[in-house]
Amino acid sequence: MKIILKESVNHLGRSGDVVKVSPGYARNYLIPKGVALMATSENMKVLEAQQAEISAREAEKKKAAEEMQKQIQAVKLEIKAETNEEDQLFGSVGVSEIVKIFADNGVTVDKRDVILPSGNITELGTFPVEVICHIDVVAKMEINVVK
Repeated sequence: MKIILKESVNHLGRSGDVVKVSPGYARNYLIPKGVALMATSENMKVLEAQQAEISAREAEKKKAAEEMQKQIQAVKLEIKAETNEEDQLFGSVGVSEIVKIFADNGVTVDKRDVILPSGNITELGTFPVEVICHIDVVAKMEINVVK
């Protein structure tokens, strides 16, 4: 089923793109959420007429995301964790702890946008963290887990 994206969707496309998705995904998620429209000839004409407006809106969102990226990268990520005698963590450090650090520093980040490439952190050390600000803007940084 072909649809027109009204908003950018990670791993699918940008605003204004015509993409092919499964009918269930379109009918049950994208269209009810207002993220997409059916790719009919009428909607295609409307899309072509609004293409300049869509491009301007996307540029504005990308600029805001770049500002957010600077704020995110200004935050020093360091977590003090309790360990046993062999320096093994009690539990693990996950996305919710990282989001809390950002909130404590005045930066609002959605936990769905935080990615730990190596999964939850279960030991001391430095680990990569990615925060998706926009489909084209990703803040890459490191978190330091100390005793």
